[in-house]
Amino acid sequence: MKITQATIGSIVDEPITQYTLENDHHVQVVCMSYAATWQGFMVPDQNVKLHNLILRFDDINTYLTNPFHVGNTIGRVGGRLKNSSFAINGIKYHVPANEGPNLIHGGNHGFSSWNWHAAMESSQNAVNVTFSRKIATQDDGFPGNIEVKISYTLDNQNKVTIQFFGQSDADTLFNPMTHVYFNLSDDQETIMNHELQINSLQHVEVDDQKLPTGRLLEHSGTAFDFSKPVMLQKALAQLQKEMGKNQFDDAFKLVGQEHPAVVIRDNASHRQIRVYSNRNGIVMFTANPEVIGKSKEWEASHPYNGVAIEAQTLPDAIHHPEFGDIVLKANQPKVYTVHYQYEEI
Repeated sequence: MKITQATIGSIVDEPITQYTLENDHHVQVVCMSYAATWQGFMVPDQNVKLHNLILRFDDINTYLTNPFHVGNTIGRVGGRLKNSSFAINGIKYHVPANEGPNLIHGGNHGFSSWNWHAAMESSQNAVNVTFSRKIATQDDGFPGNIEVKISYTLDNQNKVTIQFFGQSDADTLFNPMTHVYFNLSDDQETIMNHELQINSLQHVEVDDQKLPTGRLLEHSGTAFDFSKPVMLQKALAQLQKEMGKNQFDDAFKLVGQEHPAVVIRDNASHRQIRVYSNRNGIVMFTANPEVIGKSKEWEASHPYNGVAIEAQTLPDAIHHPEFGDIVLKANQPKVYTVHYQYEEI
């Protein structure tokens, strides 16, 4: 087990540091201080050549300009917040909007906009890097000065654990997540042949602004039914036929925690990841983050090469109490955990 680090760039005169965690099987987790970003989930083949199971950018500047939040930590609140406003204890709060009248992914000064401090730890069975930062009310507009820690741990069972710790001096919102895009294939050109399973019977209905209406829709037999493994190409074709949509960007309500929230599999490369979460929602988003600046012809000829699996409490829960509680009470720390178990199949 070992950890290495390197400076890979800078932002506002602060160095951006990249950390590589490696276990005894040569599996690696790569992350960097900017946006506490997950850049690599590297697994060796039989020739010990490493293959990345998640999307990343080679150029640090692309992370600063690409809007797809590739690998970023998102917070204080993942997803959309209607009208950039909410009430806690009967007090109404407004935060700066960044998508029309609404706020998305914590706003322009959310977790993904900061360079984080880091501490490393290594033991016989696991390696860990923990990013930390104190974010004040005047930094992002949310009530409460919040202390946040995001930790990445890799163990010798090839499991990655991400934990989100939050503690605030006033009641605030806290629903962070990792905006990681998976592609388990060797060439990473498409995820169309990946199989996906989600432990869910319902998904969230949204309006034309992609804001939850509050209704949960049963999806048995529809394009949203991933209760059994489904090839993404088939699911996307069914989505187009049923709804005229060519992209998933939807929240699924999970059924319990005793089974994996998500299983993603690529049979060609014999790789699989099981995702476990202690929260009630998964947002699944099919995309090609490299589309920025490209022509319509390029976009048409390049299929989706990543599927984002965002483990969180269901989006906009502050306006829909039945979706879950995302209020972080003053001086009452809260921890959320997500596990990613890699396996050869």
